[in-house]
Amino acid sequence: MNAPEAPWVALEDFPLDGAMKEPVRALLADGFRVYVYARPRLRGGGFVQVSWVIIEREGNVGVVDYDRIDGYRVTFSIEPSAATGSGLRVGVPRPGREDREPKDVEEILVCARLATGLTYKNFATSKPLPNHGWAHFSWGAKHLVELVA
Repeated sequence: MNAPEAPWVALEDFPLDGAMKEPVRALLADGFRVYVYARPRLRGGGFVQVSWVIIEREGNVGVVDYDRIDGYRVTFSIEPSAATGSGLRVGVPRPGREDREPKDVEEILVCARLATGLTYKNFATSKPLPNHGWAHFSWGAKHLVELVA
């Protein structure tokens, strides 16, 4: 599946969690396409605040999300399976030490570049797995909206 033909909305006009605004601005400036599921969920047609985004570069897809307790996470999209789930966590590479979750915008960009690569391997896999691309999100393609700067 190719990148969806999605309507767009300006980043400042979408109810994105405040902690995600700066990372999304940086992702857009770095050339990523950034999407959200924008299905109205509130009475009267409003949207709930969103704390995760789908990122895409050259057909490869990943996710960046924020949780107030756990912080930022970046995920590489893989073909779902019982053995591996549907995504691989992407950590900040630290040679000689265990990778860790990104803590700031620069680290999010490093992880996002890895998450939108052709293949990725982390501690949970024995070999690099291919990026599953947009097929991973085909179930909700009609609800995607692209964020623009």
